[in-house]
Amino acid sequence: MNLESKDAIQNLILLVVFVMCGLMFFMFIIYAGLSFNMGVDKSIESIKDGHTLSNLFKKDGLLTVQILSQICCMIIPAFFIIKFKSSANKMITNSNFKWNFLWLGIGLLIVSLPFINLLAFLNEKIPLNEWMNSKETEINEMIKQILDMHSIKDFVICLIAIAIIPAISEELIFRGILQNQLIRLFQNKWLGLIVGALIFSAIH
Repeated sequence: MNLESKDAIQNLILLVVFVMCGLMFFMFIIYAGLSFNMGVDKSIESIKDGHTLSNLFKKDGLLTVQILSQICCMIIPAFFIIKFKSSANKMITNSNFKWNFLWLGIGLLIVSLPFINLLAFLNEKIPLNEWMNSKETEINEMIKQILDMHSIKDFVICLIAIAIIPAISEELIFRGILQNQLIRLFQNKWLGLIVGALIFSAIH
């Protein structure tokens, strides 16, 4: 294993550590927020009883939770990796944008739409475990609350919370750091892209 692959492994391990620390920090913020609003005893009881986020927070609270989750679990970990690992920083800052790839990407997206719809249809036919069904129901309820918009202000806040911030954070983590470090690890662009795509899909 060469030095570049070893450095990529170190960067990936650091990424996992930073993301896990960010997740714990995010959970602490949620618990602190619940304790502030409901009291410590009631917040502990709510968590033990398995109350969902849509039960514990109203729309504004859910939007705040969404933003905080992206910042704590993705943006801050990515910032620390870029700050303290020069090899990861170079992979992001040295990337050059090419318009040809943009048009190619848009064209491939349009061509692949029928296949995406087919996969979505087949995905709906896959039987899920009870916990998966309950989780999907919970997420659908959260989305309904978040997308309940009555003004331009609501639209702008929702756009920032569920489109702009997640897009930035996911680009930083998955394409900027994870994908580039996998390519360095395997010394193969296609293998790095495929493994990165599989990880991205699995997490979603």
